[in-house]
Amino acid sequence: EELNRRKSRSELVLISLVVFGIEICYAAETAFVSPILQKIGLPLQLMTMVWCLSPILGFFTCPILGGLSDGCKSRLGRRRPFIIIYSIGIIVGLILTGYGQVIGNLIKTTKSNEINTWVILVTILGVVLLDFDCDGKKILFKSKVLVYF
Repeated sequence: EELNRRKSRSELVLISLVVFGIEICYAAETAFVSPILQKIGLPLQLMTMVWCLSPILGFFTCPILGGLSDGCKSRLGRRRPFIIIYSIGIIVGLILTGYGQVIGNLIKTTKSNEINTWVILVTILGVVLLDFDCDGKKILFKSKVLVYF
């Protein structure tokens, strides 16, 4: 019954707002990640590898997570718990990407002015988390939106 009922205008507006939020995160990622990676001193050869990490990770894990969401018996529904987890991951990814240099410097182990490995690792973790969660959430959310129409 829930799948076949017509959704109200407010429900459709909420769906549009969520998709809008995902697209804003994608735009921020596209616009700011490369300059951030260059600023922290990551070589261009490694930057392309960073951009490849998330799609490779998603290739192997998204089908598994999709299967888990299909079998989810949560009172929130099958997709919502995963969408919430991905949303939290997007926020954490944005924070780690934007503040990777600050966080990395807080856990810095060397006193010299050389490139800090922790800054690079934290920032790359943020980029991968952000990209993976945006892609995964979009996949799950599209499967949920298709049910509405």
